[in-house]
Amino acid sequence: MRHHIVQDQYLRQWCPKHKDSQLWIYTHSDGKFFQRGPGWKGFWREDFNIYEEEGEEDAYYLPEEVTAHVDNLGLTAIKDIEFGKQFVGPNRCYIAFYTAQQYIRTPKYREDTDAMLDAQIKHFWRLDTPTLDDVRMTREDILKEEPSNALEREMHEKVKEMTDEEFKQTLFDSIHGDDVKVQLTNAGHSKQILKLERYARSIFDFAWTVMFAPEGSSFITSDSPCFAFAYNNKLPGAGLCSPNAITIFPLSSSICLWIDPSLKDKGEHFTKIPKNEVRLINQQILKHSHDCVVARDEAHLKRLVKNYEHEKGREVTIKSIGPYTIFT
Repeated sequence: MRHHIVQDQYLRQWCPKHKDSQLWIYTHSDGKFFQRGPGWKGFWREDFNIYEEEGEEDAYYLPEEVTAHVDNLGLTAIKDIEFGKQFVGPNRCYIAFYTAQQYIRTPKYREDTDAMLDAQIKHFWRLDTPTLDDVRMTREDILKEEPSNALEREMHEKVKEMTDEEFKQTLFDSIHGDDVKVQLTNAGHSKQILKLERYARSIFDFAWTVMFAPEGSSFITSDSPCFAFAYNNKLPGAGLCSPNAITIFPLSSSICLWIDPSLKDKGEHFTKIPKNEVRLINQQILKHSHDCVVARDEAHLKRLVKNYEHEKGREVTIKSIGPYTIFT
């Protein structure tokens, strides 16, 4: 089972129209520039959203048929966008769902979700178990549970070989060390699709700024095309729909969506931005990409990645304010 993280019909908007359908791509992992078609394997994931439990290998919450339907409605609505023309019919709704979906289904979102989960659970674990004597879970607690997948069976076998003291020490070291990471399973991640309606509803209610690039300039995109970032680092929260975050989503090579949650008027504001502002937007797209960025031509891409900044992953910060603990 394969699943898009970015749909090929969306990426095709970055193919030069006067040439064959090839994208110019730059990858952070190896620093290479190359050309590939919109169906390049870097925009797919194998077995990305299926359950890991035995007997449920074909069950998943994020079927390609569903995401492709949302994609197609969103892309059709994007083609109808004209400068100064308010969105008509259900187009605003389609783009809201499309934006939310493109935010939650990328590897970067998964990694950021895992980083937050790991930080939150370990923080409270460590508070609850400051010493070895505070470890409450026992070896028998693990062994009485029936393993449901290969990873759990492997852990089960390891625990069987341990003494009670070894298990207690291993668990304590795992809680206070960095070798063990707490992450969602594929099933847990794929359930993010259930948040789609809530995210889309919030996006729909915000003010949208639809930015048009001038002639001779274009927006880039990436394998994490829709992202949010904090405009004030002193305030908590930088996710989609967070009150302290701006959301950016290049809808095509000439149009970029800017969503400010502090404004709520359910309207579209259209603006033609100068080339220097297009470059600033592109720098943010580059910074928040996962492993690759896409541009319409090689020269544009090479200029952009000179001395560029890339945010490799989410670094969760923990702050205590009175009785509250804030994770950002």
